[in-house]
Amino acid sequence: MMTFSRKFSLLVVLNSLLLLLIAGGLFFAPARKQDRSERRTLVSDKVEIMSITIDGSASVKLDKNVSSWILQRGSQRLPADSRKISAFLEAIKAVGRMELVAGNRDAWKDFGLEGQESSRIRLGDAEKKIIADFTVGRNSSASSDVYVAFPGSENAYRASSAFASYLEGGEAAWLDLKLLPALDPKSIESIEFRGVLAFDEKTIVTTNYSLVRDYEGWKTLGSGALSLDSVKIETMLRSLVSAKGEDFALPDTPIGSIAATMSFNLGNGEKALLSVGALGADKRFPVKTADSERLFYVASWALREAFKPLSELAKQN
Repeated sequence: MMTFSRKFSLLVVLNSLLLLLIAGGLFFAPARKQDRSERRTLVSDKVEIMSITIDGSASVKLDKNVSSWILQRGSQRLPADSRKISAFLEAIKAVGRMELVAGNRDAWKDFGLEGQESSRIRLGDAEKKIIADFTVGRNSSASSDVYVAFPGSENAYRASSAFASYLEGGEAAWLDLKLLPALDPKSIESIEFRGVLAFDEKTIVTTNYSLVRDYEGWKTLGSGALSLDSVKIETMLRSLVSAKGEDFALPDTPIGSIAATMSFNLGNGEKALLSVGALGADKRFPVKTADSERLFYVASWALREAFKPLSELAKQN
């Protein structure tokens, strides 16, 4: 039979092992790991950022003009995607902790902090003063983190990668390329499509119709016998209103011969008009809006869902 002293000794040993397990769990827990990370931000959330410069595989220069953003491309000042930029800056300001992963610049290459993989970001205030300057590398193996470094230091850090996803896509990805940014599909009272668009050798769409919205949905003008599918028409209009270009053309680039037009009468009495040129060798259409001097380049697939013949809008028997 086990004596009391042996039982007591065994109990002490078991308790000691249990304490060691608890201590180890606390040390290696995510919360403990976070405690060992450094409290550091990329930029203060108290400042108003008025300029953004990104130097990487593509160079981007953005300036804030009152409530909107402008992309500087040579002598051109082009409308930038203010919603995307606001989300990008909010993600930068949300970074509050970083983990030191290296203290020697020799390690930077392994983290994508040098060469074409890296992007240097500089943020400025209203007085053109640089208030944040850092380099972004590749995502870590955890994918939810990205490597970051600062000028004047050989340290490399790991930080939340939420803001880094906005760096993909190059300069044109920062432009506001919506063809009809202010148009609400529900405000459209009538539409008129005229012309022919050749999307490829086999897909040639011919249009010559006018539609008007009434209390029952949509109907054609001049051909009341055709029964229309209002859901299909609304889907087409949503595709059109959400359509974006891939880039702007150079200043004074002519649209060439007009292949098709799409016009819209709105409930407030205003009108909107899109003019489309012939498909280019790059599989993009040149598109001009009535209220803009700029010419858009729009991918053929982006217009295919927004430019339909009347037969595709009819109800199926």
